[in-house]
Amino acid sequence: MLAVCFGGLVACVGVGAALYLKGTRPILLALLGLCMGMACAGQAAYGLRADASQLAQAGVDDYRFQIIEDVSESDFGKYCLARAYSPAGKSYLVRVNLPKDVQASCWDVFELRCAIRKPSRAAASYYWRKGCVGSITPYRVEARAPAGVLGLITSARKAGIEQYSTCDSEGELLLRSIVFGDRSDLFTSSLYGSVKRVGLAHIVAVSGAHLGISIAFIAALLRALKVPRGVSLGIQAAICVCYVLFTGAPHSAMRACAMVLCLLFAFFGSRRSFALNALSVCVIGFMVLQPRLCLSVSLLLSSLATCGIMLFSPYCTAWLLFACGGRFEALCDILGMSLSAIVATLPITLPLFSQFSLIAPLANLFTAPLFAILCVGGMIAALCGALVPGLGFAIKLMVLFAQAFSDLIHLFASVPFAAVAVNVPAWLSVGLSFTGTCLVLKHWWRPTRTRVLSCFVALVAFLVSLLALFPHAHATEIIMLDVGQGDAFVLRSGSQAVLIDTGNQEGAVLKGLARHDIRHLDAIMVSHPDDDHCGALATVCNFVEVDRVLVAQDLLGCTCANCSKLRAMAPSGVLVGLTAGDVLNHPVRFSEEGGNVDSLVVYVEADVNDDGKIDARALFCGDAESEVLAQLHEQDLLRHVDIYKVGHHGSGGACTSEQLDALAPALALVSVGENNRYGHPNEDIVNMLEGAGAVVLRTDQSGDVICKLDATRISVTTVK
Repeated sequence: MLAVCFGGLVACVGVGAALYLKGTRPILLALLGLCMGMACAGQAAYGLRADASQLAQAGVDDYRFQIIEDVSESDFGKYCLARAYSPAGKSYLVRVNLPKDVQASCWDVFELRCAIRKPSRAAASYYWRKGCVGSITPYRVEARAPAGVLGLITSARKAGIEQYSTCDSEGELLLRSIVFGDRSDLFTSSLYGSVKRVGLAHIVAVSGAHLGISIAFIAALLRALKVPRGVSLGIQAAICVCYVLFTGAPHSAMRACAMVLCLLFAFFGSRRSFALNALSVCVIGFMVLQPRLCLSVSLLLSSLATCGIMLFSPYCTAWLLFACGGRFEALCDILGMSLSAIVATLPITLPLFSQFSLIAPLANLFTAPLFAILCVGGMIAALCGALVPGLGFAIKLMVLFAQAFSDLIHLFASVPFAAVAVNVPAWLSVGLSFTGTCLVLKHWWRPTRTRVLSCFVALVAFLVSLLALFPHAHATEIIMLDVGQGDAFVLRSGSQAVLIDTGNQEGAVLKGLARHDIRHLDAIMVSHPDDDHCGALATVCNFVEVDRVLVAQDLLGCTCANCSKLRAMAPSGVLVGLTAGDVLNHPVRFSEEGGNVDSLVVYVEADVNDDGKIDARALFCGDAESEVLAQLHEQDLLRHVDIYKVGHHGSGGACTSEQLDALAPALALVSVGENNRYGHPNEDIVNMLEGAGAVVLRTDQSGDVICKLDATRISVTTVK
């Protein structure tokens, strides 16, 4: 690691000398940036390993912890990142797994005598990306606000958040996110799904737009008060820093603050404000001060979006103005910037998130002016409500306005095919983007009537083919999607498709659906409400058109946490309860509040050539094991099948030899994560399946498994 770091530094010195002696060259600048990245990454890796080794030998000690981000919540409880300070003055970045009853936020502090535990092998990559050396899981935490100026800022932030926490309406959730950077409750609301669907996720993450609008308002106010330029810039710089601390100092806000400060001081020095240079300085500064940001996706996306606006916004605006006959200049500017940012970030967002919002440009166009009102008006209303109790009506007005804004977002999200799942390899996405950027910058075509019309016709033809024509060209198939340690199976014939379970890895299931060109689902059938069977339900419903969600009838009234969470994830009006008479065989009533025993068991028959004869049969068991199959066997419902989806990921209790004799499957499909901690599939079960004559196919070994059905045979192909 030291060799990498040293080599990078030497290369930087050499390239710097070449630039000084021979003049600037683009290739040398690119090489310099690469070398600096290598040096920073090497230094970060070495420091992280050294800290981890030191902590492994330290044992129990008295630490002071300061939380550096708002508390998040997952299925496993609350957690946050904190800076741990040892008595010797050494600091470490750690993950804190908080008790459920703890109320804490960014900048709060607490003290604890403990040992910092190193991450498990399975979680090591997550900790590596975050720059964490380990974690603690305390039984009790007493968090308090810090002292000094930071304590005042923290208290003011909490007071402001309380102003918008009276009824937890969507308007209040939106204002808490936009004004104070508090998204703790937003992530679990339906509003956040709509925000992602329409491509407006940037408005709920404090970023350059928030800071730019706020500083522009402050600058205009100071100009109206005739404050001297130097004093005005100093005030704006101080407000930038306070604003970042006030919103919990997310990385996006810190980057925006650095960018604004660079531009402010460049203006104060009567220099030209080269935005690209300022952006480069900011990125280099962050990499040097916090090398772990070399792995930050948000840093990459915000930098690309800024570059895209700087490079392509004038061109996009020119084409839009030409298409509009020179009218609506302000709207063309907004839409041009939005398109530039979207196009610049596509090479990363498409392969990383496997989703694309088709309505994003239009949504950004309509919401940009309203967002400015929310950003500035929300802050002013919170200050008025806190300082002058009689002005509390300002809070109510802003909440009503924010609620209308939320309704507008939902309206855009309700448009059919507003967003689609996509599957694009990273190398192809980045390669096409680089080639396209070079062509545009080298040979920019001026807008003409023919070119504008040709581009419009080509875009419409592409979208029609993608969304309307291609889905009809598919055969009758059963597809086992590779979603890690979870279940997701597609039953498809032509343009009709049903998804049985969604898994819990959002990117994996979206990529799988896009990989097989599935844009519309007639239904999603959830076998039972365990997270590994339905955790990605909300995401699938956001990016794939879904007609209905089928669940066991008892789930609609069950009050347990899992069933309640599943009902909350499903879009309004699409949940349908199934009973034993609905051509499905499943438990007559719940016995485990939707647990494994209560899984829907689905028997599928396919008449591929429509001659009235069944050509193929399949059995899907969810997490139901031999206990449930025994009941079906006693009722003479366990029949021969060609394809058997092995229950509970091939656990030791999945089935018995007697049950396999009744099923006599030709194919046994096991959806399982690679090197999972449960030891699935069980070796004895695999041997039993193979002994019964079944070909066992597993997602951890074969990836997606596509079983193409026809009248005489089943053809199997795999992705890996």
